[in-house]
Amino acid sequence: MPFKSGKSFNDVNKKIENFTDNVIPKRVMGELYDLATTFGNYTDFLVPIDTKSLINSRNQTITQTGDLFKATIGYYSAYAGILHSPKPGGKMDGWKPKPVPSPGKKTGGFNADAKQDWFNVTWAQYGNQLLSEFAEGITR
Repeated sequence: MPFKSGKSFNDVNKKIENFTDNVIPKRVMGELYDLATTFGNYTDFLVPIDTKSLINSRNQTITQTGDLFKATIGYYSAYAGILHSPKPGGKMDGWKPKPVPSPGKKTGGFNADAKQDWFNVTWAQYGNQLLSEFAEGITR
């Protein structure tokens, strides 16, 4: 049988190495970015919007260290952690959004759907869908 270019064992091994070293990591990074973006968009519906500084502080990063891929998403204003996960029994525990105008709140935005623990609430509602879309995106 005559030799055909691209059909030797070495050529097949090179294609497999290229796929595992280049194609798969790019797909994982791209799908993690999509997952984090979509998750962040869903959480925005539950975040308080009094001054928009909290919602505008959202940031996400996608990193790869060796074989480990990581998506990090967060809200980075000074009071984000206090509103999201307040000290049990503390001043902010059980916080609810106040409409405009209210005592102590004359101006600003209002999100009637705002909730504490918005990351966990969002993941409970959309986590399975997001993971399914992530897996489908990698295998396309």
